[in-house]
Amino acid sequence: MYLHLYSFIYFHIHFAVSGSEDMCVYFFDIGKDSKPCVNKLLGHSAPVLDVCFNCDESLLASCDEQGLVIIWKREGKQGAL
Repeated sequence: MYLHLYSFIYFHIHFAVSGSEDMCVYFFDIGKDSKPCVNKLLGHSAPVLDVCFNCDESLLASCDEQGLVIIWKREGKQGAL
């Protein structure tokens, strides 16, 4: 699978988050050799241009080409979005 990633930020030591032209937000386990994508967030209807965490990493904001901003809330102790 080929993804054109617009924005790429690091989340702790082992994870990275990216927005993509396919209108999704992806979470990658950068320590995995096979199947590094561990989560995919859906909700945008245009390419995702940027992603950003708040200071305590409990919220993730993503924005797309049409100007839509989605605030994603972290769930549970492990912080899965």
